Amino acid sequence: MEYYGYFNGVEYDEEFVALVNRILVKNGVFDNGLKVSASSGMTIRAAEGAAIVDGFIYYNDEPMTLEISVANASLPRIDSVMLRWDIPNRKMNLTVVTGTPQSNPVAPAPVRSSTTFDLQLATVRVNAGVGSITAANITDTRPNQAVCGVTSGYNGVNIDTMMAQYTAEFGEWFETIKGQLSEDAAGNLQTQLDGHTGDEEIHITPSEREKWNEAAGALQYHNAGVHNSIYRGKPLGSTVTAAQYAEIAAGTFKDLYIGDYWTIGGVNYRIAAFDYYLGCGDTACTQHHAVIVPDSSFYSAKMNETNTTEGGYTGSLMAREGIQATSDTIHAAFKDHVLYHRVYLVDGVTGGHPSSGVWRDSSVRLMTEQMVYGGAIYMPIADGSAAFSNYRVEKSQLPLFAYEPSRISNGSAWWLRDVVAASSFAYINATGGASYLAASNVSGIRPVFSIC
Repeated sequence: MEYYGYFNGVEYDEEFVALVNRILVKNGVFDNGLKVSASSGMTIRAAEGAAIVDGFIYYNDEPMTLEISVANASLPRIDSVMLRWDIPNRKMNLTVVTGTPQSNPVAPAPVRSSTTFDLQLATVRVNAGVGSITAANITDTRPNQAVCGVTSGYNGVNIDTMMAQYTAEFGEWFETIKGQLSEDAAGNLQTQLDGHTGDEEIHITPSEREKWNEAAGALQYHNAGVHNSIYRGKPLGSTVTAAQYAEIAAGTFKDLYIGDYWTIGGVNYRIAAFDYYLGCGDTACTQHHAVIVPDSSFYSAKMNETNTTEGGYTGSLMAREGIQATSDTIHAAFKDHVLYHRVYLVDGVTGGHPSSGVWRDSSVRLMTEQMVYGGAIYMPIADGSAAFSNYRVEKSQLPLFAYEPSRISNGSAWWLRDVVAASSFAYINATGGASYLAASNVSGIRPVFSIC
């Protein structure tokens, strides 16, 4: 059948208009519209904006507040924020589709049926027992063409292909100089660039070329020291590639920086350090590695059934059972690339302070105050007459928390493994503050592990 239009005096129905729109404009949001952000408490905010859904247009001219359902007491879930087209009722609206609480939650997928058509704008991780949503809990899915996408003015233009081409071309140039300019060198370079702002001619003088090459020459080294010094925070996809594992194993870490993260099974696994444990242990760790910390707790559990720290971390219910499901999830995601290495853990407590330690092979465990804050806050070190051993190899702050302290506070409380007193372990409270909690209380499990 042939279609044509528009002509004066001819009436066109909604299906014809939608057909024209489908030809000219692909599904997705316009510009940066309908972005989802945290609001207050258990609410989120969708910005004003417009979208095309299978040829039909949606427009909201002001920000909209959406409610997130009450968190499950013991299990996390992931909700989906949808722009939903109710086809039979000829209506579109923003809605939150509540996910299923489980130890490894998955976001509800957008529906594409004869009665419903969804654009997924974002996912929201709702951790167990939380009373508020933070920016760290929200993942923007608008750029993902499979679930939403960004519209282009002409449906034949593949924005993803264009961006991939531009990114590849830029990446080839940037690979030699990214992230390693000193502050002085970077400032000097910016001054040179600013000097050409008004030029109509593209050029570089021999003197400038010499200075550029000198600066770029300092950027050819890739090692843990360099990559521990740079925060980027780039999403790395849904799996660790063979090339990325090779860079980690070689200790070069090219195109991997602090804050970069993989999203696997709805969990953001973020790079916190490189080679943090290298050379440590009664049998030294010799494998190059990247230390990983998830953005949020997996679920909540007790340190012990009663308010005791007897046996330290190694003797706790948490170490023996509580963290096991988390460990299983991590091993399933990263398989045989999860690093086992020797760590020193508290196994005895006397008078409310650590009194003995033991070397153990370990892969997944809770963090310490040193790793989070860079020093002891509540764990006993000395009382004026006696000094107490740390019983650990973790002796410095993870670069992730040094460069972006907001990553410490994720809107929910979570355990640390430090013994604070005869009845309490250290933990991070829901406001991000350093604190301690009686061992029989429930708090989040946010572990640390390494991949190699």
